Amino acid sequence: MQNFNNLTKVETLPTPINHETSKGLHVAEFCMDKLKFEKLVEGIQPLMCMGTTLPASLKVLFLSDIPNMVALPFSIQNLYNLTDMKIIRCTDLEILPTGINLVSLERLNLNGCSRLKTFPDISRNISSLYLQETAIEEVPPWTENFSKLKYLLMRGCSKLEYVYLNVSKLKDLELVNFSQCGALSGADLSGYPSGIALEGEITGTESQASSSGLDNNVPKVEFSFINCFKLDEEAVLQQLSYEKLILSGEEMPLYFTHQTTGTSMAFPLVQTSHSPPFFRFRVCAVAVFDCKPTSGTIGVVTKVNCQFKSRLGSYYDAPYQHDCFLVYQNGSYLLLLDCVVPLRNENATPTKVDYDYVNIQFGMSSNEFKLKEWGIRLWEDCSSVENRLGNTNTIPQICEADEDNVTT
Repeated sequence: MQNFNNLTKVETLPTPINHETSKGLHVAEFCMDKLKFEKLVEGIQPLMCMGTTLPASLKVLFLSDIPNMVALPFSIQNLYNLTDMKIIRCTDLEILPTGINLVSLERLNLNGCSRLKTFPDISRNISSLYLQETAIEEVPPWTENFSKLKYLLMRGCSKLEYVYLNVSKLKDLELVNFSQCGALSGADLSGYPSGIALEGEITGTESQASSSGLDNNVPKVEFSFINCFKLDEEAVLQQLSYEKLILSGEEMPLYFTHQTTGTSMAFPLVQTSHSPPFFRFRVCAVAVFDCKPTSGTIGVVTKVNCQFKSRLGSYYDAPYQHDCFLVYQNGSYLLLLDCVVPLRNENATPTKVDYDYVNIQFGMSSNEFKLKEWGIRLWEDCSSVENRLGNTNTIPQICEADEDNVTT
């Protein structure tokens, strides 16, 4: 029996098993799991032959727990039909080919390749990137070219220091996780959020805003920075580029200038000659999760409701905005989201909006989360250069609201 503990002296690795799945996909598997490896020991070949022995029609490639694999051969560029590449727990892997574009590759999983330092650039058509527990030090600006990217998961990347992510260019982005990245000190989330770049307000044309497809049921981009203790959270909060954001925290940031432990808050509305079609604000909730340990994720659904009222008694209930946040462990979290609320029904004729105030209600559906407090910041205060953190001189007056009264 060959001694697998001395593979450092062996320049060979198992031959791939090429077989067809139930869906007819060609799959190649390499594994150092002893049970599987013992079945392959008679057919071992040098890894550098891998690119030539694998058929060009290959669609799925899986490599797991292979020691001493420092680099992938450049000949992997010939796998034009490859859609899924999963290379996990190959702890010696340091180098990936550069300057190639696997045009069919959609999913790349490099979880647990703990010596891999550079961000992979082997396909511009990737939709899912799993890079957890790698040694990658930076998410580079050119990731904006990954126009189909939906998922970027980098949880537990202890060497990650800075993130450049141009959200405005990543229209399909849904989930980004940088939790447990202890060295992360900064994140540049450039541009407007992918789901709420409202054309009407940018161009000043209400009809364009109506056709921009605002839908509170469309999933938002969720960013997770849990236990990133070196992160400049204040700088992240002041960016316009997140839609949902999770941070670790026990206290409400001063950035949110209106705060309460109740269930609702009310704002006077300033009447202007031009009435925008949307009311926009940012919400933060301090939520404590204290439950039995779990090996998976725990979700909490938040609900925001806005009711617009006039002093003459007319009112308008905007559609509820529901959002789901996921966490992995017990702790205290800051759950942040951007809200864009239409000021009239979708089919209503555009008229001047004459509501005098808005009542905002906030709640959570999960019994496993305790709401400690919540707060908001009006969108104008988020985007104004003059309104710095904690400056309340230009903030509209706010009060705790009952159902029928607003005091000023």
